[in-house]
Amino acid sequence: MGLVHWARIALSVLLFGATGCADHHLRIPEDGITDLDVLLVVDDSGGMRDEQALFVDALPGLLRGLSRGGIGPELRFAPISSIRVGVVSSDMGSGGNPVVACSEPTRGEDGVLRTEGDTTRRGCEESYPSWAQYQAGDSLDGFIDHVSCVASIEEYGCGYEQPLEATLKALTTRDSTFEFFPSDTGHADGANAGFLRRDAAKLIIILSDEDDCSSDEPERFFFTSSSDAAALNARCAQNPERMRDVTRYVEGLRDVAPADQLFFAVIAGIPTEHTGEPNAADLERLLRDPRMEIRVGMDDLLVPSCQHGASGKASPPVRLVKTAEQIQQIGARVHLGSVCQGSYDSVVDGILALFEYR
Repeated sequence: MGLVHWARIALSVLLFGATGCADHHLRIPEDGITDLDVLLVVDDSGGMRDEQALFVDALPGLLRGLSRGGIGPELRFAPISSIRVGVVSSDMGSGGNPVVACSEPTRGEDGVLRTEGDTTRRGCEESYPSWAQYQAGDSLDGFIDHVSCVASIEEYGCGYEQPLEATLKALTTRDSTFEFFPSDTGHADGANAGFLRRDAAKLIIILSDEDDCSSDEPERFFFTSSSDAAALNARCAQNPERMRDVTRYVEGLRDVAPADQLFFAVIAGIPTEHTGEPNAADLERLLRDPRMEIRVGMDDLLVPSCQHGASGKASPPVRLVKTAEQIQQIGARVHLGSVCQGSYDSVVDGILALFEYR
């Protein structure tokens, strides 16, 4: 173990020990994570305004917690000294077909790291570098502002959500065996070059009120030139055989980071009592929950798996949960949060808990 690492631990003990925190509260791994690359995958489709706002409100707590080893006086893990954050949207186009709100039907935003800031938020600039960077000793404020401004995306994006495909394309190199519609390669050493660091741990957080609809033949879901994106979600859920197998994304993420350096969080239509860091039995119970069943209502829309407020609804995220299940099976740590929660503070707490020494 290096001298710098021991120095970080010694400083943490001095700082937190002075507050009267008992030694058994210190959960510091023998090989603490020093570098972390974070990818935020944000659903920018219509109806995501409230969920995005809650997510952005929770980001300062998450980023401060990662940099300080937890929130509050209790040190939960060794502070992470170098954090890099990039943001992509779930918009991967609509298979080349014209769909309402899918302004770029062939590739959408294509898993390219976002640089556009939300100028409707106070203090946000029009554009930013492709990722935000924090190094121990830096001011956290500018780092947090960068991430928050870019993660706040206009909510009128494509309603044909493909967050898993966006994740994979963002993090996959051109020489990978993975191919993307229409006959494309990944962006990790192209448009997103420099974002990923070889020895850094990886944290992926997906935020969506719909399930993933990643398909290798997305054009098969469009029956007319004016296909409604809301109805598309039902078509995707009712035709799982047309979806890309979720093992594609498990294998892809395993190529990006070893399992013990991979952290995966989903904030989607999870019924609130199923949130947290699940074990295998928890995941099995969740997938058996009747609210996770794919059903189409009288309005031709999916029956929601959870609801918040007067009109906020979320669809059963079956594919996202199955992806989390398989990622956990390879040894990575997983957290499930719900978009139907009135605050995402517990989600932040759960994600930070993934970094604790076990």
